[in-house]
Amino acid sequence: MKNPLISSASSRKKPKLSVCVITYNHEKYIRQCLQSLVDQQVCFDYDIVVGDDASTDGTRKIISEFEDRYPGKVRAFLHDENVGPCQNYRDVHFQARGEYIAHIDGDDYWMPWKLQQQSDFLDSHHECVAVYGNAVVISDDQSLLGAFNDRIPEVFDLDFLLARGNFLNNSSLCYRTIHRERVLPDGDFLDYLVHLRLGCIGKLGYLNKALVVYRAGSATSVLLNLSNVCRELSWEALHAAQLMPVSKDAERSAMSLFFFDVLHEGVRRFDIPFMLHWTQRIYADSGGMGSSAMLAGLFRAVLFLVMAPTRRMRRFFFGSPSFRVFHGR
Repeated sequence: MKNPLISSASSRKKPKLSVCVITYNHEKYIRQCLQSLVDQQVCFDYDIVVGDDASTDGTRKIISEFEDRYPGKVRAFLHDENVGPCQNYRDVHFQARGEYIAHIDGDDYWMPWKLQQQSDFLDSHHECVAVYGNAVVISDDQSLLGAFNDRIPEVFDLDFLLARGNFLNNSSLCYRTIHRERVLPDGDFLDYLVHLRLGCIGKLGYLNKALVVYRAGSATSVLLNLSNVCRELSWEALHAAQLMPVSKDAERSAMSLFFFDVLHEGVRRFDIPFMLHWTQRIYADSGGMGSSAMLAGLFRAVLFLVMAPTRRMRRFFFGSPSFRVFHGR
């Protein structure tokens, strides 16, 4: 679909940073999201590109309100037909004109200092191709649930990312636009594959402070509504990593974490066929490394339960306690 704003946008002075927002049926959340973007406290020019995937609620009306209120800063890229979240992601990112691209999903929102701190980091850390940050995790009703992750170094490499699993919050991503074509995959993908591809190019940065408010389990959450699809795409990302410059130890650790999550989901659902399917799949796709990784994942699950039986059993079988670190390992 052609964006009527492209031709006029190309004639304007390029901003230092472009914010890319993807939305679909986010009427309940998008106003708070967009307001947090226009309220950023920065000392540079930035623009906001919003891609809507043919929402059927009032999302597009709210986007248009912001586009009218902030002409030249907010640009809407509205699909007439649903193209899916991955194509929408690509379309919006390829509309970015800034030196840096910052991504956010339309049901999340930012702290006012987010863009300035990440821009400053990339300005001073030339070895880093991208920078991320921590997030406050809330429920759909705005209740505080916890922090997104912990114990992440300020600068890390591809091996660390692969070995620890997908611990990065996608709505905290800010990367150098020059690498856009190399990191945006074709077809369907998880954000994890984007992070891994960035890690192939250079170091990754991390600001251990709350930059994002992440909404867990919202009604429009892809992870919530398409969990089996996401698991398949996660496995595809791990397979893609086998062609990347990573160590065998990092590969094995990544597979063990994947199998741990399979066990967690299978036990929670009392779904033995599900666990058998993935056991066979991992072995068929990865052979001996898959076997050792699954043993490590099983050991991790047992250790998880033995260390603190009551709390951890409740979390393993029934879900999370009221406050926790979501992606700490």
